[in-house]
Amino acid sequence: MDERCTCILDPMMRRVSVFPRHCLPYNASGRNGSACLTDGITVKAIRPENMATYRQTLRLREAEAQQQRQQRWQAAWGVARQGGDILKQEFRAIQVIVFGSLLHPEWFSMTSDIDLAVAGLSAWDHLAAIAQMQDLSDFKVDVIRLETCPPRLRGVIEAEGQEL
Repeated sequence: MDERCTCILDPMMRRVSVFPRHCLPYNASGRNGSACLTDGITVKAIRPENMATYRQTLRLREAEAQQQRQQRWQAAWGVARQGGDILKQEFRAIQVIVFGSLLHPEWFSMTSDIDLAVAGLSAWDHLAAIAQMQDLSDFKVDVIRLETCPPRLRGVIEAEGQEL
């Protein structure tokens, strides 16, 4: 294959397409031009047994990634509970609510953070609490004061959040 071409495997692993580098679909080349799928040719030289291997490898990688996301999600819940205990005991927060991607495992990713809303913290305690939450783990922990957050966000937190 020519060095000026790029192979792209479609998400369903059904075919490999070859595109000139100047004309990649979805602007993968970094250019501002439109996609030019009609210039691609489908490579049918992949043997079925090789394609089966590619598909199996993709399935294994997806399963492994899903397991890692699940483990990270469970770890995030542990950190959220620990953070909630600290906020209530050390900072005397009246209420601690988890919201955001932690409540939705299907939204949670390897880069997701932990979102906590608190009620009953002074501005000074809020800053100290943020600093202490960051020391709990490698997760980024957002601590939002219910008293000062925008009304729309507060409505979402109160409607969908889970109190710790």
